Amino acid sequence: MPFLKALLRLVGAIFVLALLQWTWPPMLRWGGQGPDFLLVLTTVLALLNGPLTGATSGFLSGVFLLAGSAEPPARLLLVRTLLGWGAGLLRRGLFSENLFVHWLVVSLLTLLEPGLYRGIAWLWAPSPEGLRSVMEDTSILWLLFHNGWSTLLLYQWAYRRPINLDE
Repeated sequence: MPFLKALLRLVGAIFVLALLQWTWPPMLRWGGQGPDFLLVLTTVLALLNGPLTGATSGFLSGVFLLAGSAEPPARLLLVRTLLGWGAGLLRRGLFSENLFVHWLVVSLLTLLEPGLYRGIAWLWAPSPEGLRSVMEDTSILWLLFHNGWSTLLLYQWAYRRPINLDE
């Protein structure tokens, strides 16, 4: 029963954050980017709880992202699940209750996600363009900014209201 309760809380949190992410006001989308609340939530929960919670929240956030995206479903779900699982594995080697560590890992995953997504897309269908540089797009810097401040908020919430599927 605690697993089901934690899973329902996770789905509720992802639903609320997905709605917030989709309806983020245009005047607050600096550089054309708003925060990726679902990536931040996946990372924070993975670092606080472990790989199962991270992979589950990554997969579920991918499912919710599919509702507002034209991306191929398999790649989006795979990338989000791998990012959550990988962040959960970092929990064993890091002092995961440190806010700076969370901010640092969220920043790293924010930079890694487009490259991982393009890498998987290239493996599915190699093209002459190959793996273009993700850093050509300056909007990634705005995404880093947005994900940085949203980490501060979501970390406080997740630390006080744990959602742990790993127990």
